[in-house]
Amino acid sequence: MKKILRVSLMALLAVFGMGNVMAQGVEINFDDNYATLFPTLPGVSQSANQNQGIEASNDGDFNEATTSTAVSGYTVTVSAKEEGTNNANRIWGSSPRLRMYSGTFTVTGSGIKQIEFVASTDKFNLSTTTGTLTEKVWKGNANEVVFTVGGNTQLNKIVINGEDITPQTPDPVETTGQGTLASPYTAADAIAVASALASGANSDNVYVKGKVSTVKYAFDEEHGTATFFISDNGAAENEFQCYAVYYLENKAWVEGNTQIAVGDEVIIYGKLTNFQGNTPETVSKKAYIYSLNGQTKNEVQPEPVSFVGDGSKNNPYLVSDVRQMTEDIYPTEKVWVKGVIIGSASSKTLLNTEDVASNIAIAVSASATEFTPVQLAANTPFREKLNVLDNPGNKGKEVLLYGTITNYFSTVGVKDLEEAVIDGQTITGIQNITVDDVNVPAYSLDGRRVDANFRGVVIKNGKKLIQK
Repeated sequence: MKKILRVSLMALLAVFGMGNVMAQGVEINFDDNYATLFPTLPGVSQSANQNQGIEASNDGDFNEATTSTAVSGYTVTVSAKEEGTNNANRIWGSSPRLRMYSGTFTVTGSGIKQIEFVASTDKFNLSTTTGTLTEKVWKGNANEVVFTVGGNTQLNKIVINGEDITPQTPDPVETTGQGTLASPYTAADAIAVASALASGANSDNVYVKGKVSTVKYAFDEEHGTATFFISDNGAAENEFQCYAVYYLENKAWVEGNTQIAVGDEVIIYGKLTNFQGNTPETVSKKAYIYSLNGQTKNEVQPEPVSFVGDGSKNNPYLVSDVRQMTEDIYPTEKVWVKGVIIGSASSKTLLNTEDVASNIAIAVSASATEFTPVQLAANTPFREKLNVLDNPGNKGKEVLLYGTITNYFSTVGVKDLEEAVIDGQTITGIQNITVDDVNVPAYSLDGRRVDANFRGVVIKNGKKLIQK
């Protein structure tokens, strides 16, 4: 049974920014009609890109104030850039086409009541002393509105409401399904619903059912998402794009999970959009596969992790052990880790070309490239004696570390060192330990007041001391 989906004006015509209602009126579209609007410009402006074979061009620059061809009695005038500024106002080689940096932008016509600015980026810096401009909607009553360009402003189009223009109720969208789990949209429904949205507007979360017809980007562990097309019969026609969707249970895909393939039957759950006004698809990373060939749960279980070491000083974890650890199995106590210093880390996978003192990278051998980063806290003996910036001879040496395994450089690393052994020398974080007057109030390292019977390291007068 077919359902007529009457999309509300707010939901159907919301645009980027604060979800403004798109007025029904005269549309001046810079993206689609720039050549007709500004026929005196010889072309478009663009930067050189050797990889794409694009040569630099200033053909779209407004070197003088230029008035557009009238559209239903309305024109826009783009001024040249202000003297002393760098960037020219221009028609650019890609969307959004109209890009202004200084000067003025003027809309002229009879009885202008409202101007809606459609911008697919957040670059919008206009102001005016006429009427009121709230976010990207101007309201007032004028035959000419001059806007001052206060910085990078990028527009796809504007929509003008004048005295003779009456907002129209959008046509209903006919669908087979209802977008629910019990009655999901078909691929054709999803295309229709998304196509009815204004450029940049998003639907509510809905269910869409179809068969995978084309795989554009398969799942991979780096991104965790896939991009593919579905149709109602599995053929590569009348396809709806599932863009950057997550795996089952709204989780990132990992190695071992089932890969998406042509012919798979899927139910997608998430938001739909009409990208740049011409591509109906899911919103990037706002949708996931609810069901894959009837399966809704990720049944692939990770293989048990086994380690060579056990974290003790006599049998420390190796770097290969540490690199297998995930946040859910990090040791709760400090442990011993053994490795060979190969440099300092600049990211979770790259070493610094110029070493730093704040960390070291340890690996299973001096020639290995996969490493675990180790934090060397400031003002500690660990930074002083282990860093490879001041101690370049440490590279290639084996080190034994006692610290906490935790997240560091967006990967598993070692922090909060308490002890280290290198070249047979033991390094601790305790400095300037002396024997002091037993009559001074003493505190244990966890902050408890202790008496003279306490034996070990205490804090007196803000200093660490040994109480014997």
